[in-house]
Amino acid sequence: MNDHADPSATAARLNAEAMAAMGRRDLARAQDLLQNAVAQMPSFEAAWLNLAGVQRALKAPEAALHSANAAIKLNPRSFMGLLIKASLLEAAGDEVGAASTYGAAITVAPPFHTLSAATQRALEHGRGVNDRFADRLYDSVKAQIDAILGSVISEETTRINKFIDISLGRARRQNSEGETYFQNPSHFFYPDLQYTEFFDNKNFPWISNIEHNTDIVLEELQSVLSQHFPPYIQYDEGLPIDQWASLNHSERWGAFHLIANGEAHAENFQQCPRTCELIAQAPQPNIARNAPNAMFSRLRPKTRIPPHCGIANIRLVFHLPLIIPEGCGFRVGSQTRNWKVGQAWVFDDTIEHEAWNESDEDRYIFMMDVWHPNLSDLERHCISTIIAAISSASATDSKMSI
Repeated sequence: MNDHADPSATAARLNAEAMAAMGRRDLARAQDLLQNAVAQMPSFEAAWLNLAGVQRALKAPEAALHSANAAIKLNPRSFMGLLIKASLLEAAGDEVGAASTYGAAITVAPPFHTLSAATQRALEHGRGVNDRFADRLYDSVKAQIDAILGSVISEETTRINKFIDISLGRARRQNSEGETYFQNPSHFFYPDLQYTEFFDNKNFPWISNIEHNTDIVLEELQSVLSQHFPPYIQYDEGLPIDQWASLNHSERWGAFHLIANGEAHAENFQQCPRTCELIAQAPQPNIARNAPNAMFSRLRPKTRIPPHCGIANIRLVFHLPLIIPEGCGFRVGSQTRNWKVGQAWVFDDTIEHEAWNESDEDRYIFMMDVWHPNLSDLERHCISTIIAAISSASATDSKMSI
């Protein structure tokens, strides 16, 4: 059969020939065939996986890692791709990367009984690597918190220790039954914390002064409108980003960061000095590599931010509307509101929320994160310590800005 006009057929034939070569232990020939196969059809996940396996057997770890990443880029939930990548990172001595990647493979693993004996052994090995790393991380975080808390037992310390267990997967979070919308943070869930969709501004006495100075904030926004607003969503390739796929690395939702993941953007900060003075009045979380965050957010015309939940319920999100065309809206849980210039609100972004701009103009708001008002100073200190410790030990940061 002539398959020259059909790259997919050519790639499939080359992959089949490579499998036969692998059966003969002719790995060099298999590698050549598979390289030709992915050149013919770069979207051929199975060929990339086979190539990674062959290159690993040929003691070419960098090439094997490239091939595994290519498969994962095509399918972020590629079990075999993640398992191969984890083994390569482990062999290279990257303990954090290996444990994290084994963990990802475990979460997408097919039923254990469907796997070959060799793959079962590899998966069980990965569980051991992931578990041992998790135990060491727990011991490290617990030691830091015990040094702060001492032997005191109270409602605060009980919640803090529950937070450690939930954050490290040693306990399951609990939500009230029968609710349609509830707190569902993607990473950090602090237990027994009061929540509501939109908080009463009376909980935040500093809000009225920011609202009073809306003109100042708007003036500084207008002074930077001609500058670059980088994409707000910037996930690495090969991650299972689901609803963020259409906005990932897209300037349809852009941000002019004043503070990002705990670090001030010096040039931007200097261009908006009065806004930054107002930011300083708010009780922002101070968590290494995560918070605070403060920015001007731009939403392009005909753009919708999909329903999603934020990272952590220990902080809330503040919005100050600045340039709001007709056709813009915002929903948190069961409540939908329209922005009005100069009227701020604070909401719990771990409750499902979404935003849209159906107009023909850009929409701009100022936004920042603030501590949940029901957390004590002791809890804030311990939370900052716990999240910073977990983030520093993670292969990929779970930034608090989404």
